[in-house]
Amino acid sequence: MSKTRIKVGAFIEVQTVRGVGYLQYAGRYPGDFTMDMAAVMDSPLGKVLTQSDLKQCGVRYFLGTFVDILLEDAAFSLTGHSSSVQPPRSWRARKIGGWSLVEDGVESTEIQPADDALAQLPIISLEPARTVISQLVSGWKPEDDRVDIIGDLSRAIRKSREAPQTVSVFVDFTSVAALGRALKEFQTRGYAAFARDGEPRGIVVTALRSATSQATEWIQDAEKAIMEIAEANKGIYVGGEASL
Repeated sequence: MSKTRIKVGAFIEVQTVRGVGYLQYAGRYPGDFTMDMAAVMDSPLGKVLTQSDLKQCGVRYFLGTFVDILLEDAAFSLTGHSSSVQPPRSWRARKIGGWSLVEDGVESTEIQPADDALAQLPIISLEPARTVISQLVSGWKPEDDRVDIIGDLSRAIRKSREAPQTVSVFVDFTSVAALGRALKEFQTRGYAAFARDGEPRGIVVTALRSATSQATEWIQDAEKAIMEIAEANKGIYVGGEASL
């Protein structure tokens, strides 16, 4: 649930490996399910939008999350405000053996499979930052998810074995101007790069492991490639981390 005074209707810019996407905070869910609602804006991934553009955007789908927790991730930042879109009254909740319909916060006792109509509905959930980013990058939509709790557990185990490997490098710069030049170059070259919270001259740059990378060398190679760009812009290595 949102703990700070984030206004309903606030837009949130999301940095991904394919550029920016956008959410809009749609308020607290009205029922017994403790979650915030957010609209995923129907904008081309990677295209930076103005406030005027965002106000004209439609909604691709809604999701459940905690907006405050999303904003603790450096990939998420507030970027303007507009009148809020109206969230749907009907959602669905994942159950063992199927799904239940939730209308105006009241959950049905009937368990049913996710047919075409039910699969269109948003899912009662608490999506973390990395899942939101993954869904934006992949073009995911609610109708893609029709598995119940048992199927979801099996899928989670399978996905953990197939998760993409990444390396992130933390870099500081001698000036804001140098940071700006480096940030633009990293993004032009396809890296996920964005400013670090609380660090006016610091960024984090993330690279995905390519299919052809050598298992024992890809982290060093990725860090070297990132630092070559950073050092050309007077960047200083602060640290790094890898997702294996």
